[in-house]
This record gives sequence, C-alpha cells and structure tokens, in this order.
Amino acid sequence: MAGGTVLEIYSQDRDVLVLEIALQNGDTQFIKVSLRPELAYMAPVHIQHRARANTATLFENLAGCHIKAVIAPALDRRIGIELEAGLCLWFLFYGTRSDAVLCQELTEVNRFKQKQSFLPDFSAPPFSAAKDLASTAFKANPPAAWQQFLALGTEPKKQLLAKGYAQATENEQGAQWLAMVQLLLAPPAYYVCQSMGTTRLLFWAEGDVVSTHACACAAATAWVQVVSTRFYADKTRNEAEKLLARLKAQTLANLQKVAQRLHLLLTRRPISQEADIVMAQLHLFSTGIQAQTRTLADFYTDSTVDITLKEGQTPQAYATTLYKKSKREAEEVQHLKETIANREDWLQTLQQTETTLAAAQDVKSIRQLVAGLGPLATQADEAPLPYRAVFFKGWEIRIGKNANSNDEMLRHHSHKEDLWLHAKSAAGSHVLVRHRPGMPYPEPVVEYAAALAAHHSKKRTETLADVSVTLRKYVRKPKGAPAGAVLIAQERVLLVRPQAASS
Repeated sequence: MAGGTVLEIYSQDRDVLVLEIALQNGDTQFIKVSLRPELAYMAPVHIQHRARANTATLFENLAGCHIKAVIAPALDRRIGIELEAGLCLWFLFYGTRSDAVLCQELTEVNRFKQKQSFLPDFSAPPFSAAKDLASTAFKANPPAAWQQFLALGTEPKKQLLAKGYAQATENEQGAQWLAMVQLLLAPPAYYVCQSMGTTRLLFWAEGDVVSTHACACAAATAWVQVVSTRFYADKTRNEAEKLLARLKAQTLANLQKVAQRLHLLLTRRPISQEADIVMAQLHLFSTGIQAQTRTLADFYTDSTVDITLKEGQTPQAYATTLYKKSKREAEEVQHLKETIANREDWLQTLQQTETTLAAAQDVKSIRQLVAGLGPLATQADEAPLPYRAVFFKGWEIRIGKNANSNDEMLRHHSHKEDLWLHAKSAAGSHVLVRHRPGMPYPEPVVEYAAALAAHHSKKRTETLADVSVTLRKYVRKPKGAPAGAVLIAQERVLLVRPQAASS
C-alpha cells in the first residue's frame, strides 16, 4: 500500500470496513478489514463491489490522501497507515476492543466504533523484538515476562511446553527461548492448521495442516478464507437455530390453545340435546308473542332445565338456532382436529430440520434448509409480524401493533372476507377476525374482538365504547392518508366494554 493513494473507505456490513487504494503501478487494491469481536482481520480482496443501498462512506477526509508508509509495531496487534498532514489510520485487532482510529500527531480525531473507549499508547516507542524476547528476564522468569507480550497469544508458550520446556535445565530453556525467538522473527513457512477444535495460523505444523505458505500475506489470506467460511456458517446456523426455536414455541403455544378448545367442545354438553328437549315438549309453550320461560324435563340427565324464549321467538325457531350452532360446532371440531394434525406434522418437520441443521457445514446448505420450511419460516426470519395474534373459541384474531403495523396488516396480512374492527372516531389498533370459509362469524367472537379493539384504543378507560365493525373488503386506505387512516364504505356499530385479551 505504501506509495499509493486512498480512493475511499466505506462500510456495508456491520463492523466491516473496505479500503479502496490506487497503487503506484496503476492497479486498484481492495483491503477488507473485519473488526468483529469474534473475528478481527485485515485481508486483500481482488474484487469488491459496493452496494447501492445500506452503505456508508467513512473517514471522508482521507479520500485522495497519499500513503507515506505502513506501520506494523513488533509484537503488537495493530497496523497503521501513515498519511499526509500527520494523519495515521490505525487498525486495532484486540478482540472485543477491535476498532479503526484516525489520529493526527498521536491525538485521536475520529474512530469507527463510536462507543469504544480503549486506545493504546501510540507514543510508546516500538521495542526491539530480538533483544526483548531473548532478555534475561525471560530466562529468569518466563511466565511473568511473557505477560508483557500477550499479543502473541498462547500458541508459542504451548509449543515450548509441548517440547518439554518445563522439565529442561536453565541452559536448555535459554536455548529453547532463543530458538523460539528466531522462529517468531523469521519463520521459514506459515501453516494454516486445524488444531484444538479451531483454525490457527502458526509458524509450525500442528494438528491437521490445511495449507502451507512461504508468503505471510498469502498465509493470512488463506486463514481468513477458512475461518470466515466457518464463522459465517456458524453465524447462519445460530440464526437458523433461533428461528427454529421461535417457530417451535409458536407452534406449541398454538397447539395448546387449539387442544384446549377441542377438549372443551368434546367434553361439554352437546347443544343439540337442549334443542331435542325443546322439540319434545313443544306443547308446554304458549303461542303468544311475549317472552316466556319454561322448566322442562331433561330426559338426558333425569333433571330439569330452564328454557327462555325472547319476545316473538317460537320454540321451533329457538331449537333451529340451537341445531345450527350444533352443526357449526361439529364443523369446528373437525377443523380443530385437522389443525392439530397439521401442527403436529409441522412440529415434526421442525424437529427433523433441527437435527439436519446440526450437521450442515456451509452457509448455502443451511439457508436451503430454512428455505425448505416454506413462507412461514422465511417470513419469521425476515421481519417480525405487524400484529399480535390471539385465539377465541377457535377463531384467530389479529391486533395491529401501531399505525404503521395497521397499514402493513391491512395490505399484506388480511383477506377481503376478514372481519375488520376499530374503535369509532378514536386512535387505536386495527383488529381483524380471520374468516373461515362457509362459516358465519359467531356473535360472541365479534363482541370479544370489539372489546379488544376498544381496549387497544384511546377509549380503553370508558365504561362502554362504540366500535365500528365491517368486512375487510369495505375498508380502503386513501392515497396520501397518514399511517393507520382508512375509509369505510359500510359499517355497524357495537357498544362494548373494553377488555384485554385473556392469557
């Protein structure tokens, strides 16, 4: 890089910088710098395309600056690009404290990570590696002296101990130290190895050797390729595991709610029995139009039951209503059973994917596994849903989270036959009752959804709140209207008591 010119420095990925440099020979060189806590490195790349979106230019005042020299202090994990006007851009590779800092005459001017507080002593003069490493301090008390050079890592020390350093005499230890010093300062080769469960860049062969290099830059680049591939695979796998855990939790919660509703329908008394009792004792009802209550013999339980007819309602009409409810309940039972079977199959699919995911080794195969789960997984992975879903009597009710979420739910998460509810003439959440083909909306479900709409609005403190109810197809958003604002073609109004969703 020395002698070249900085063209631009930008970032299009979290904690990653890209330097574009015009070299003296006219070529363009890209340098990728990762400052992630888990993976910090600097590596040359041949081609780097800057994205059109989600990208930011950094250290803008450095564009066009001439690179005077590249500084690499001995036995340290920092590299400095010395520029004109006393400027120096330092890259600090210190694990969780990795950063890029622009200094002028040893004073910080700007930095990449604004929340970082660590800054090394740039004024400290570089030491003589050969002299300091081979000093008598190392011979007298190597463990204590080694603490001065933590940037070297633990590998050289472990290598010495593996060769019997602890059992050697003082003279032998001194000779081993000198040999290690010479190896660190002038390694004959560089090795990318799989050792102790990780990928290491070493000056000696250890474990399984992935590749051997005579050039330090080539070795570092090879190490970056191996480690970053594993790093991104692990990162993608962790994201997929979190997604699977979330989908499993959602599925189990939904399965529990559906099972509770099914248990209630199967264990409570069938509605048709009450209709049978009424039809069997029609002679006990009067033919007037006034409201009436009769105590009838319950031949199913050998007891009695009170039946109340509304004004103008005949016992036949009352029984007909009960038979219709009984038919709808039978259809609901069948639907709930199918839902449970589908949810159990989906849960088994998630568990099988979880098992396969553990063995996946590359990013592509991991993403294919997630994509194989279908739109539900993709939707959950890309963005959170704009609504909160609750269930009541087997019906799904969706509650918008805010004004923007109301619009999103209306556009992309609703059907024209869904029932739409909103507190009348007041700010609040849109509420949708999801339609079920061929089934009318039960009035208790509508009233419950209306109570939710009132609770999630500015009318939540009122004793009774008026709520607009209509089908989704009669709701539209005017062009240019603010978030959450809609026009309603037709509606009916319910007066309900605001109520929060039951847990």
